[in-house]
Amino acid sequence: MSTTSPGSASRRLSIGPSDWPPAMSRTSGRGALAAVLSAVAVLLRSEEGFTPLFLSSIVIFLAALTALAGEPPNLSGQWKRQEQGQKMSLHGPRDLVLTIRHQEPSYYQKAEGITGMSTPFVEILECDTTGRPRPQPSKLDAAAAWESATLVVRYLKNGQAVATARMTMSADGKQLKRDVTFSGRAPISELYVRK
Repeated sequence: MSTTSPGSASRRLSIGPSDWPPAMSRTSGRGALAAVLSAVAVLLRSEEGFTPLFLSSIVIFLAALTALAGEPPNLSGQWKRQEQGQKMSLHGPRDLVLTIRHQEPSYYQKAEGITGMSTPFVEILECDTTGRPRPQPSKLDAAAAWESATLVVRYLKNGQAVATARMTMSADGKQLKRDVTFSGRAPISELYVRK
């Protein structure tokens, strides 16, 4: 991008690929923040002058962007699994509802449904999002951490991952996608809607 300042046709400001951080993530809020800060740094190194209105606009924009970049989404609520048109296990739970209470870094999830044998299904997960393993009521431990806006929960047995669930909420907050991979089994993908 090349621009000239008002009243000075001879001075040019040029921002090129070499001015940007090479390892910037384009999908995260932190990556966007890094891009904006890099562009502002390039502009500040130039001989161009800024108006007070322009500078105050940049400061307000950066403050808002910084606040957004640091906050993971809050997954709290009740979520009903969409089962119509989905490939379901014969013995897996049906009519599954997730109740999530989430306030960083604490995460609580209760899954309730009916098994294929018509018996009640209840599973509780309590952990924090720091990535440290935490013992669970079942025989598995769980470790959860954020990867951008996706909560990744690893289920561990004797310190080894046996399953990984990746949960991502839609931008409008009405859907929750849950992709689960298992060691030695086919992966599953589930879609939940907010109740």
